[in-house]
Amino acid sequence: MKNFTLIIAMIFLTAKCFSQACPVILPSSGFTASGSNITLTVNYTANGQKHIQYSINCNSSIIRTGCISVKGDGSDTLNFTCSGTYSVTLTPGTGTCNHGTTCGDVVLISGPAVEAGPLPVVMGNFGIQRKSQKVLLSWQTWHEIDLSDFEIQRAYDNSSYQTIGKVMSHVNSNSVLSYSFEDNSNTAKGVSFYRIKMIDKDGKFSYSSIKTIKGIEGKSDFVVFPNPSNGNAKITITDLNEPTIMQVIDNSGRLVKTVTLINSNSVEIKDLQKGGYFIKITGKESGATSVKKLSVIN
Repeated sequence: MKNFTLIIAMIFLTAKCFSQACPVILPSSGFTASGSNITLTVNYTANGQKHIQYSINCNSSIIRTGCISVKGDGSDTLNFTCSGTYSVTLTPGTGTCNHGTTCGDVVLISGPAVEAGPLPVVMGNFGIQRKSQKVLLSWQTWHEIDLSDFEIQRAYDNSSYQTIGKVMSHVNSNSVLSYSFEDNSNTAKGVSFYRIKMIDKDGKFSYSSIKTIKGIEGKSDFVVFPNPSNGNAKITITDLNEPTIMQVIDNSGRLVKTVTLINSNSVEIKDLQKGGYFIKITGKESGATSVKKLSVIN
């Protein structure tokens, strides 16, 4: 990991996202670095007015968030300073920065890096579903260069990730390839977390986005991260199986934000003022409701 010159993990949009004409972040995106001065070039294609939200992390701390307005094919750069490890999360969305909604998976681009280059793997349509004690993972790749294999990793609340299986890759391909893995031993009653480690032939590796799923006796739950927050947080619903209304309510009972989630199981909330909030999710079909607190500390 220390010797990496370029580590990029990209999760492309789901098929539903394409039907909504979400912006697509291209594999040619990447970093250039001169000492601690970093530039990320984001290459994209979009059909009409769209946006890409971003969050820049340096040594595991968020140093900047913002939004890129995109329309058609183009390229934008993000410049920042970091004297350690860094990563940038990109969340494609429809509409404008202030009035649009997110769609598809988060794209994660990680450093350090000295030059941009083609991605060794382009991965998409990563999903999971539970059937009793079994959890089925499925994903696709649309591009592979010298890819060795995929390690399936699982974690529970307050535990570290453990490798539970391996799937061999096709090494090199420019075609759409489908993969799957069945976890037959997940008896957790709480939320489980899954990710895929993609390992190159030379030993370098990157990670997929993290997927969550409810326990064998659990109802649909959601995660608020980070909490406490600096005013920005991401709400992720585990095992979304029906249209769900997400509401942000302040301590006085005032409705601050409401979003209906259908195809995407996550939404970002931004620029909340200091104070306490309640995050409430309600299934539109089942009526099931769950509430959690969110604290904003600055």
